Amino acid sequence: MSAPHASRFVLPGLVQRLFLAFEATHAAADVWRRWPDVTPEEQDTPDCVPVSAMFLEHAQASGFHGSIVLAAAAEHPWAETHAWVRLYGVLGMGGWLDIDWTARQYHNLEQLDGFREAVLALPWPLTWPGSDVHPIAGSFRTVHTVMSEGDARAWIAASPAWA
Repeated sequence: MSAPHASRFVLPGLVQRLFLAFEATHAAADVWRRWPDVTPEEQDTPDCVPVSAMFLEHAQASGFHGSIVLAAAAEHPWAETHAWVRLYGVLGMGGWLDIDWTARQYHNLEQLDGFREAVLALPWPLTWPGSDVHPIAGSFRTVHTVMSEGDARAWIAASPAWA
């Protein structure tokens, strides 16, 4: 796997304000912003599924439309499963925007010189024009979208890839 990359583009002001409001009201966001430089107690912070669900709920309450992306069977053997949020219609021409608040957990996927630093230097939260290919973890064999944390938990419980 090569060094991670993400599109660096200017987010619409509404999305930037949405991010700031989420960070101000959800302690888990601050933990993931500082990851991996957190205390042992903070390492028990909610992971990708609940954080994605919290952000989606926040976004929906602010008038955005989106879903939780559940990805399993990663191309990279250490990445395994992951979740992030997809907002619809926020980029030009109605494009999707994928948002990963917990991407910094992947700082240790590779032992290549500079990989950790490259991951931690990426914009946070990690954003990219909607794609089922994650900028750090790569491709996943299974990608499914759901509309709530309850739907996510039900799909995960029924999916052998998340076992």
